[in-house]
Amino acid sequence: MRQLLLALVLSMATVAFANSPNPGLTIYAVEIGSGKFYRMDNHLHHYGPRNIWSKFVLPDNYNGSVEPAVVEHGDTTVTIFFSNLEDLLLASQRIAANHGKKIASLTIASLGLPGALWFPMDRAQVTTVECSLWLAHARGKDQDIYNQYYSPISRNEIFALRAAAQNPGPHACMTGAEQWKTIIMRHPELKRAFDYHSEINLLGSLVGMGKAGELLTGTIASLLLNDRQAIVKSNIDFSLNDWSIPEGLGFWNYENDAQLNHFNATYPVTKRGRDVMQKGIVRVTTFIKGKPMDKLVPDQKFLQFGQSIGTGMLLDITQLPGFKEREPMALPVPLEVRIPGTHFKTHRLN
Repeated sequence: MRQLLLALVLSMATVAFANSPNPGLTIYAVEIGSGKFYRMDNHLHHYGPRNIWSKFVLPDNYNGSVEPAVVEHGDTTVTIFFSNLEDLLLASQRIAANHGKKIASLTIASLGLPGALWFPMDRAQVTTVECSLWLAHARGKDQDIYNQYYSPISRNEIFALRAAAQNPGPHACMTGAEQWKTIIMRHPELKRAFDYHSEINLLGSLVGMGKAGELLTGTIASLLLNDRQAIVKSNIDFSLNDWSIPEGLGFWNYENDAQLNHFNATYPVTKRGRDVMQKGIVRVTTFIKGKPMDKLVPDQKFLQFGQSIGTGMLLDITQLPGFKEREPMALPVPLEVRIPGTHFKTHRLN
Protein backbone atom coordinates (compact mmCIF):
# COMPACT_ATOMS: atom_id res chain seq x y z
CA MET A 1 0.00 0.00 0.00
CA ARG A 2 2.84 2.40 0.88
CA GLN A 3 4.57 1.87 -2.49
CA LEU A 4 1.24 2.20 -4.34
CA LEU A 5 0.52 5.54 -2.65
CA LEU A 6 3.94 6.93 -3.49
CA ALA A 7 3.70 5.77 -7.10
CA LEU A 8 0.23 7.30 -7.46
CA VAL A 9 1.29 10.68 -6.07
CA LEU A 10 4.36 10.74 -8.31
CA SER A 11 2.31 9.82 -11.38
CA MET A 12 -0.27 12.55 -10.71
CA ALA A 13 2.43 15.19 -10.22
CA THR A 14 4.19 14.25 -13.46
CA VAL A 15 0.97 14.38 -15.48
CA ALA A 16 0.06 17.76 -13.95
CA PHE A 17 3.45 19.18 -14.89
CA ALA A 18 3.34 17.82 -18.44
CA ASN A 19 -0.12 19.35 -19.03
CA SER A 20 0.76 22.76 -17.60
CA PRO A 21 0.50 25.50 -20.29
CA ASN A 22 3.34 27.48 -18.71
CA PRO A 23 5.65 25.14 -16.79
CA GLY A 24 7.86 26.81 -14.26
CA LEU A 25 11.61 27.11 -14.34
CA THR A 26 13.82 24.19 -13.33
CA ILE A 27 17.14 25.29 -11.83
CA TYR A 28 20.11 23.04 -11.14
CA ALA A 29 22.51 24.81 -8.77
CA VAL A 30 25.98 23.31 -8.50
CA GLU A 31 28.71 24.43 -6.09
CA ILE A 32 31.90 25.11 -8.09
CA GLY A 33 33.95 22.25 -6.61
CA SER A 34 31.09 19.80 -7.17
CA GLY A 35 30.85 20.98 -10.78
CA LYS A 36 34.52 20.03 -11.22
CA PHE A 37 33.78 16.54 -9.91
CA TYR A 38 31.02 16.04 -12.49
CA ARG A 39 33.26 17.47 -15.21
CA MET A 40 35.95 14.89 -14.42
CA ASP A 41 33.42 12.08 -14.08
CA ASN A 42 31.91 13.04 -17.43
CA HIS A 43 35.31 12.97 -19.14
CA LEU A 44 35.98 9.48 -17.81
CA HIS A 45 32.45 8.12 -18.38
CA HIS A 46 30.59 10.24 -20.90
CA TYR A 47 27.12 11.11 -19.64
CA GLY A 48 24.36 10.32 -22.09
CA PRO A 49 21.57 12.81 -22.90
CA ARG A 50 19.21 11.04 -20.49
CA ASN A 51 21.67 11.14 -17.60
CA ILE A 52 20.39 13.72 -15.08
CA TRP A 53 23.96 14.55 -14.03
CA SER A 54 24.75 15.99 -17.46
CA LYS A 55 23.12 19.20 -16.19
CA PHE A 56 25.72 19.40 -13.38
CA VAL A 57 28.91 19.35 -15.49
CA LEU A 58 31.01 22.51 -15.21
CA PRO A 59 31.84 23.68 -18.78
CA ASP A 60 35.38 22.95 -19.98
CA ASN A 61 35.92 26.61 -20.85
CA TYR A 62 35.01 27.91 -17.39
CA ASN A 63 37.91 30.00 -16.05
CA GLY A 64 36.38 31.53 -12.93
CA SER A 65 36.09 35.04 -14.40
CA VAL A 66 32.28 35.05 -14.21
CA GLU A 67 30.54 34.01 -11.04
CA PRO A 68 27.97 32.75 -10.68
CA ALA A 69 28.15 31.14 -14.12
CA VAL A 70 24.83 30.39 -15.86
CA VAL A 71 24.20 27.77 -18.54
CA GLU A 72 20.89 27.99 -20.39
CA HIS A 73 19.72 24.67 -21.81
CA GLY A 74 17.34 26.09 -24.41
CA ASP A 75 14.15 25.04 -22.63
CA THR A 76 12.81 25.69 -19.14
CA THR A 77 15.97 24.39 -17.44
CA VAL A 78 19.02 26.36 -16.32
CA THR A 79 22.19 25.46 -14.44
CA ILE A 80 23.92 27.88 -12.06
CA PHE A 81 27.50 27.23 -10.92
CA PHE A 82 28.02 29.20 -7.71
CA SER A 83 30.30 29.73 -4.73
CA ASN A 84 27.96 31.19 -2.10
CA LEU A 85 24.31 31.03 -1.07
CA GLU A 86 23.44 34.69 -1.61
CA ASP A 87 24.74 34.70 -5.20
CA LEU A 88 22.87 31.48 -5.90
CA LEU A 89 19.50 32.71 -4.64
CA LEU A 90 19.77 36.15 -6.26
CA ALA A 91 20.82 34.61 -9.58
CA SER A 92 17.85 32.21 -9.39
CA GLN A 93 15.50 35.13 -8.77
CA ARG A 94 16.98 37.15 -11.65
CA ILE A 95 16.86 34.25 -14.13
CA ALA A 96 13.25 33.46 -13.24
CA ALA A 97 12.31 37.09 -13.84
CA ASN A 98 14.13 37.12 -17.19
CA HIS A 99 12.23 34.00 -18.26
CA GLY A 100 8.94 35.42 -17.01
CA LYS A 101 8.41 32.30 -14.91
CA LYS A 102 8.33 31.16 -11.31
CA ILE A 103 10.86 28.67 -9.97
CA ALA A 104 9.22 25.25 -10.02
CA SER A 105 12.25 23.25 -8.94
CA LEU A 106 15.57 24.30 -7.39
CA THR A 107 18.07 21.49 -6.87
CA ILE A 108 21.30 22.27 -5.01
CA ALA A 109 24.29 19.94 -5.38
CA SER A 110 27.11 20.31 -2.87
CA LEU A 111 29.12 18.39 -0.34
CA GLY A 112 27.67 18.64 3.11
CA LEU A 113 27.08 17.54 6.69
CA PRO A 114 23.87 16.89 8.63
CA GLY A 115 21.94 20.15 8.51
CA ALA A 116 24.33 22.10 6.29
CA LEU A 117 25.95 22.38 2.86
CA TRP A 118 29.64 23.16 2.33
CA PHE A 119 29.94 26.62 0.80
CA PRO A 120 29.99 30.20 2.15
CA MET A 121 26.93 32.24 2.98
CA ASP A 122 27.91 35.28 0.91
CA ARG A 123 30.83 36.89 -0.95
CA ALA A 124 32.18 38.48 2.22
CA GLN A 125 32.69 35.03 3.74
CA VAL A 126 34.39 33.46 0.69
CA THR A 127 37.90 34.71 1.47
CA THR A 128 37.75 34.47 5.28
CA VAL A 129 40.01 32.19 7.30
CA GLU A 130 36.94 30.18 8.23
CA CYS A 131 36.44 29.25 4.56
CA SER A 132 40.09 28.70 3.60
CA LEU A 133 39.67 24.92 3.29
CA TRP A 134 36.55 25.28 1.18
CA LEU A 135 38.34 27.80 -1.06
CA ALA A 136 41.28 25.42 -1.52
CA HIS A 137 38.84 22.68 -2.50
CA ALA A 138 36.83 24.89 -4.87
CA ARG A 139 40.03 26.03 -6.61
CA GLY A 140 41.48 22.52 -6.69
CA LYS A 141 42.19 20.46 -9.77
CA ASP A 142 39.41 18.29 -11.16
CA GLN A 143 41.41 15.11 -10.67
CA ASP A 144 42.13 15.91 -7.00
CA ILE A 145 38.48 16.63 -6.26
CA TYR A 146 37.46 13.45 -8.08
CA ASN A 147 39.93 11.29 -6.16
CA GLN A 148 38.86 12.71 -2.78
CA TYR A 149 35.22 11.94 -3.50
CA TYR A 150 36.01 8.22 -3.41
CA SER A 151 37.90 8.32 -0.11
CA PRO A 152 37.12 5.35 2.20
CA ILE A 153 35.23 6.24 5.37
CA SER A 154 35.68 4.70 8.79
CA ARG A 155 33.13 3.48 11.30
CA ASN A 156 34.28 6.14 13.80
CA GLU A 157 33.75 8.89 11.24
CA ILE A 158 30.25 7.64 10.48
CA PHE A 159 29.27 7.57 14.14
CA ALA A 160 30.76 11.04 14.67
CA LEU A 161 28.56 12.34 11.86
CA ARG A 162 25.49 10.69 13.42
CA ALA A 163 26.28 12.35 16.74
CA ALA A 164 26.65 15.72 15.00
CA ALA A 165 23.25 15.18 13.34
CA GLN A 166 21.51 15.08 16.72
CA ASN A 167 23.22 18.23 18.01
CA PRO A 168 22.55 21.15 15.66
CA GLY A 169 25.31 23.71 15.76
CA PRO A 170 27.38 25.79 13.35
CA HIS A 171 30.45 24.37 11.62
CA ALA A 172 33.10 26.40 9.83
CA CYS A 173 32.04 27.59 6.35
CA MET A 174 28.86 25.51 6.41
CA THR A 175 25.59 26.98 5.17
CA GLY A 176 22.96 25.80 7.63
CA ALA A 177 19.70 27.09 9.08
CA GLU A 178 21.14 30.34 10.47
CA GLN A 179 22.86 31.23 7.19
CA TRP A 180 19.71 30.57 5.15
CA LYS A 181 17.76 32.70 7.61
CA THR A 182 20.26 35.55 7.32
CA ILE A 183 20.15 35.63 3.51
CA ILE A 184 16.38 35.27 3.21
CA MET A 185 15.79 38.01 5.80
CA ARG A 186 18.28 40.18 3.88
CA HIS A 187 16.29 39.62 0.67
CA PRO A 188 12.64 38.94 1.64
CA GLU A 189 11.55 39.39 -1.99
CA LEU A 190 13.16 36.02 -2.81
CA LYS A 191 10.00 34.26 -1.69
CA ARG A 192 8.04 35.71 -4.61
CA ALA A 193 10.30 33.97 -7.13
CA PHE A 194 9.02 30.52 -6.14
CA ASP A 195 5.93 28.81 -7.53
CA TYR A 196 3.01 27.80 -5.34
CA HIS A 197 3.89 24.14 -5.96
CA SER A 198 7.66 24.47 -6.03
CA GLU A 199 10.25 22.10 -4.63
CA ILE A 200 13.76 22.61 -3.26
CA ASN A 201 16.05 19.58 -3.31
CA LEU A 202 19.21 19.43 -1.18
CA LEU A 203 21.57 16.75 -2.48
CA GLY A 204 24.49 16.85 -0.02
CA SER A 205 25.38 13.69 1.90
CA LEU A 206 23.45 13.35 5.18
CA VAL A 207 22.09 16.91 4.90
CA GLY A 208 18.62 15.85 6.05
CA MET A 209 19.82 13.64 8.90
CA GLY A 210 18.66 14.05 12.49
CA LYS A 211 17.66 17.17 14.37
CA ALA A 212 20.16 19.21 12.36
CA GLY A 213 18.56 18.18 9.07
CA GLU A 214 15.07 18.82 10.42
CA LEU A 215 16.12 22.31 11.55
CA LEU A 216 17.60 23.22 8.16
CA THR A 217 14.70 22.02 6.02
CA GLY A 218 12.14 23.43 8.44
CA THR A 219 13.84 26.83 8.32
CA ILE A 220 13.85 26.89 4.51
CA ALA A 221 10.21 25.81 4.33
CA SER A 222 9.16 28.37 6.95
CA LEU A 223 10.92 31.37 5.41
CA LEU A 224 10.89 30.69 1.68
CA LEU A 225 8.00 28.33 0.94
CA ASN A 226 5.32 29.16 3.51
CA ASP A 227 1.67 29.76 2.63
CA ARG A 228 1.82 27.37 -0.32
CA GLN A 229 1.96 23.68 -1.24
CA ALA A 230 5.72 23.54 -1.64
CA ILE A 231 8.29 21.11 -0.30
CA VAL A 232 11.93 20.66 0.59
CA LYS A 233 13.44 17.23 -0.05
CA SER A 234 16.72 16.01 1.43
CA ASN A 235 18.40 12.70 2.16
CA ILE A 236 19.52 11.31 5.49
CA ASP A 237 22.00 8.89 3.89
CA PHE A 238 25.33 9.25 2.12
CA SER A 239 24.90 10.47 -1.45
CA LEU A 240 25.78 8.43 -4.54
CA ASN A 241 25.70 10.62 -7.62
CA ASP A 242 28.09 9.43 -10.30
CA TRP A 243 27.83 8.35 -13.94
CA SER A 244 26.37 4.93 -13.07
CA ILE A 245 23.18 6.36 -11.53
CA PRO A 246 21.56 8.48 -14.28
CA GLU A 247 18.11 8.45 -12.63
CA GLY A 248 18.92 10.74 -9.68
CA LEU A 249 20.57 10.65 -6.29
CA GLY A 250 21.37 7.21 -4.91
CA PHE A 251 21.93 6.22 -1.29
CA TRP A 252 24.29 4.34 0.99
CA ASN A 253 24.48 4.10 4.77
CA TYR A 254 26.22 2.04 7.41
CA GLU A 255 24.52 -1.15 8.62
CA ASN A 256 27.36 -3.24 10.02
CA ASP A 257 31.13 -3.60 9.79
CA ALA A 258 31.03 -6.32 7.12
CA GLN A 259 28.91 -4.13 4.88
CA LEU A 260 31.19 -1.12 5.52
CA ASN A 261 34.27 -3.19 4.66
CA HIS A 262 32.61 -4.28 1.41
CA PHE A 263 31.81 -0.65 0.61
CA ASN A 264 35.38 0.53 1.22
CA ALA A 265 36.83 -2.35 -0.78
CA THR A 266 34.46 -1.79 -3.71
CA TYR A 267 33.44 1.84 -4.25
CA PRO A 268 36.90 3.49 -4.24
CA VAL A 269 38.03 0.86 -6.77
CA THR A 270 35.12 0.60 -9.21
CA LYS A 271 33.98 4.22 -8.68
CA ARG A 272 30.52 2.99 -9.57
CA GLY A 273 27.78 3.89 -7.13
CA ARG A 274 25.43 1.32 -8.52
CA ASP A 275 27.65 -1.43 -7.10
CA VAL A 276 26.99 -0.37 -3.50
CA MET A 277 23.72 1.58 -3.51
CA GLN A 278 20.85 0.77 -1.15
CA LYS A 279 17.31 1.99 -0.77
CA GLY A 280 17.30 5.23 1.17
CA ILE A 281 15.14 7.56 3.23
CA VAL A 282 14.01 10.95 1.95
CA ARG A 283 13.05 13.76 4.33
CA VAL A 284 10.09 15.73 2.94
CA THR A 285 9.36 19.06 4.63
CA THR A 286 6.60 21.59 4.08
CA PHE A 287 4.96 24.43 6.03
CA ILE A 288 1.36 23.90 7.13
CA LYS A 289 -0.84 25.99 9.41
CA GLY A 290 1.95 28.16 10.74
CA LYS A 291 4.60 25.54 11.38
CA PRO A 292 6.94 23.24 9.47
CA MET A 293 5.92 19.62 9.05
CA ASP A 294 8.20 16.87 7.87
CA LYS A 295 8.07 13.16 7.27
CA LEU A 296 10.67 10.55 6.50
CA VAL A 297 9.76 8.45 3.48
CA PRO A 298 11.59 5.08 3.44
CA ASP A 299 12.37 2.52 0.74
CA GLN A 300 13.26 5.02 -1.98
CA LYS A 301 15.52 3.89 -4.84
CA PHE A 302 16.47 7.47 -5.71
CA LEU A 303 15.88 11.06 -4.70
CA GLN A 304 14.47 12.31 -7.99
CA PHE A 305 14.31 15.95 -8.95
CA GLY A 306 13.95 18.46 -11.75
CA GLN A 307 11.81 18.73 -14.82
CA SER A 308 11.73 14.98 -15.46
CA ILE A 309 9.35 14.47 -12.54
CA GLY A 310 7.57 17.79 -12.43
CA THR A 311 6.70 19.96 -9.48
CA GLY A 312 4.96 19.02 -6.28
CA MET A 313 6.20 15.43 -6.38
CA LEU A 314 4.87 14.74 -2.90
CA LEU A 315 2.37 17.55 -2.45
CA ASP A 316 0.06 16.14 0.20
CA ILE A 317 2.62 15.39 2.88
CA THR A 318 -0.12 14.70 5.42
CA GLN A 319 -1.05 11.57 3.46
CA LEU A 320 2.46 10.17 3.29
CA PRO A 321 3.31 7.08 5.32
CA GLY A 322 5.69 8.15 8.05
CA PHE A 323 8.88 6.58 9.28
CA LYS A 324 10.73 7.30 12.51
CA GLU A 325 14.45 7.91 12.23
CA ARG A 326 16.22 5.44 14.48
CA GLU A 327 17.76 6.90 17.60
CA PRO A 328 21.55 6.98 17.37
CA MET A 329 23.92 5.74 20.05
CA ALA A 330 24.58 8.33 22.74
CA LEU A 331 27.90 9.86 21.74
CA PRO A 332 29.63 13.13 22.68
CA VAL A 333 29.28 15.99 20.23
CA PRO A 334 32.39 15.88 18.00
CA LEU A 335 34.49 19.03 17.86
CA GLU A 336 35.36 18.29 14.24
CA VAL A 337 34.22 15.90 11.52
CA ARG A 338 35.53 15.01 8.09
CA ILE A 339 33.33 16.26 5.28
CA PRO A 340 32.22 13.16 3.34
CA GLY A 341 33.83 13.03 -0.08
CA THR A 342 36.88 15.10 0.90
CA HIS A 343 40.10 14.94 2.88
CA PHE A 344 39.06 18.06 4.80
CA LYS A 345 37.73 18.38 8.35
CA THR A 346 35.49 21.16 9.56
CA HIS A 347 35.44 22.27 13.18
CA ARG A 348 32.44 23.17 15.29
CA LEU A 349 32.12 26.88 16.05
CA ASN A 350 31.30 28.20 19.51
